Amino acid sequence: MKILKKCVLLLLPLFVFSGCSYTVRQVKGRPSQNLKGGIFYSLPKTRIRLAVTFEYTNFDLAPYADYAEKLLGIEVDDSRAWRIADVDISAVAEPDPDHFYYVEPRFSDISVQVSPKGLLRAINSSFVETAAPDEYSVEQVDRLDISEFLYSAANYNLYEQVDTLYTRHGISGNSENAVLIRSSVEKTDEQRAEETAKQISEIQQKKMEILYGEYESSYNENALTFVYSSLDKEEKRLLQLFTGVKTEITKVFYVDPEVSKVVVDDQIVELFRFSPQTGVADSTDEEAIPIYCNLTIENSLRAVSRYAKGKPSKNHNHKKTSARSNTSAFKYRVPEVTRVNFITPGFTKQKTVKVSQFGTIVELPSRKVEAVFDQRTGELQYLRKH
Repeated sequence: MKILKKCVLLLLPLFVFSGCSYTVRQVKGRPSQNLKGGIFYSLPKTRIRLAVTFEYTNFDLAPYADYAEKLLGIEVDDSRAWRIADVDISAVAEPDPDHFYYVEPRFSDISVQVSPKGLLRAINSSFVETAAPDEYSVEQVDRLDISEFLYSAANYNLYEQVDTLYTRHGISGNSENAVLIRSSVEKTDEQRAEETAKQISEIQQKKMEILYGEYESSYNENALTFVYSSLDKEEKRLLQLFTGVKTEITKVFYVDPEVSKVVVDDQIVELFRFSPQTGVADSTDEEAIPIYCNLTIENSLRAVSRYAKGKPSKNHNHKKTSARSNTSAFKYRVPEVTRVNFITPGFTKQKTVKVSQFGTIVELPSRKVEAVFDQRTGELQYLRKH
């Protein structure tokens, strides 16, 4: 009997140590005791990133814009220099300042991986996720599509004008001598435009001949490909003399989804004001068009949220689960699905993303487990009990 008591006394500390291998505390106020070499991590907070691509047309480099419709059948509206060409919608994770946690290892080993931003990446796992690109490294990217230095078509600006002057001589004035007077006269814009349009037509004809195998030459396939590419490049350069030089500029805008209880499931945010004449306009420009971002929450986690909070079913008589947070458990988030709409007068683009702060907070089992989390959303991707 004494031997049995000794065994129980020896096993008891081991049980206590294994059950309290670490402590997880939410970071609020000052700690009740000194920190002892633990690690901090944060739950993710999602920001919506909208990379809007604007297309700007420089009509100063289009001297023949007035003749584009007449000579090429292209309608050019030089009063609308700017347009919204496209938008890329994505979700970006950053630490939530209201949900930081401190992990203090106690009597056993525990492995905790956090991302460079401080987001929980893995627990007791050697899994290393490929680092996500740093979305904050570039806030504005200019993609220039400007060709080589433009010249006004492959012809001379001057042409030779020949005037014929007749002179009479003799007493009766019956004989005449023709005198040719040569002079150089500058071509008009319309004349230069006509010659450039003719060149464009010739280039298009040559391209068609290559495509249909009618181009008379001894070139091999690689040489013809090079010729076609060169002709295509020259055609685009000449067309810019009529349509202007287009430049793409990408600007990045961020939306912070509001989680206040007074906010409805549909959130509308004005990103900027846009003018076809000036591009992104000042908020005081009454003629500029407001460009909006609309967030619609899917509310797909209502059952998950109720279950996570420990609310019992009405059809069962079991006792209500305690909703008190476990100080020995890691917390993570189950993100909520959200539709993001980018709304412009010309088009609307929609994308579905996962927003962490719209979701619910769940606890891992307090026993030793292996877990891997999504860096962007904080969602649990892998779980295994040891």
